[in-house]
Order: sequence, then C-alpha cells, then structure tokens
Amino acid sequence: MGVPAFISHFTTQPLYFIKIPLFTTIAYITGQTFVIRQPRYLPRFIGRPSSQKLRTFLPTPEEISYICSRSRVGAGLFAPHRWKPTEDVFIELEELSSTHPSPIESSQEIDFSTYRLVGPRLVQGQGIIGHGVCYVLIEELGQ
Repeated sequence: MGVPAFISHFTTQPLYFIKIPLFTTIAYITGQTFVIRQPRYLPRFIGRPSSQKLRTFLPTPEEISYICSRSRVGAGLFAPHRWKPTEDVFIELEELSSTHPSPIESSQEIDFSTYRLVGPRLVQGQGIIGHGVCYVLIEELGQ
C-alpha cells in the first residue's frame, strides 16, 4: 500500500461515514434520495423508508467483477450494447436455462410497477438501487 493509497483510505472512509447521517437527514427533510459509494463496495441507497424511488447507477469494474462472480455470469456480457435476432435470443435462452441456473430464483418475481425511476433510463451495463432493491442489467435481450 503506497502513500497515496494510504492517504486516500484514511480520508475516503471517514467522509463516507460522515455522508450517511448528513444525507439521511436531508432525505428525511426534503424527500430526496441519494446514492453514495464506499470504495470496493456496492452503492448505498439513502432515502425515506417510504420512498418508492429507484435510482440508476453505473457499476465500477470492481462491482462488475463482484456481481459476475456471485451470479456465475461472464464479465464479457458488459460489452457495448448490441441487439440480436429474435431466433438467436430464444436459442440462447433455452441453452442457458438448461445449463446454468438463474441468478434470480425462478419463484421470485420482480415487480417494479410500484416504484418510480429517478435518473436516466435503465440500459445495459447500468444498475438500479432503492430500498431493498439493487439490480444490474447485465444484458438486454431482444431486437
């Protein structure tokens, strides 16, 4: 660990823990939501407990590696967006479902209809975060 990394570690960590109560207070007063990051960890969502907002975020390379290792998905899927022919998508889905278990339990449904997206539209390679929600869109399928 070099001197710059040492200094960064001991300035970034305290700032992160100062931001939590500061942004939590602002969120309770104004109703705004915030996404803050601690180095080498997934982002943290701050908002009122009743907040139904989802915010988009760009995962860092470390977060992408972490997500891919946990979901058994190759990091190469974070390549630039490309559409595939519908037939190819169905063939790949059939092959994938027969050889790899889904990172999301098949009995678990994700209903985002009660949430409101704050920020840009969710596209491939981005994530959404909210209370009890943290997902990254690894690959869009379609045409």
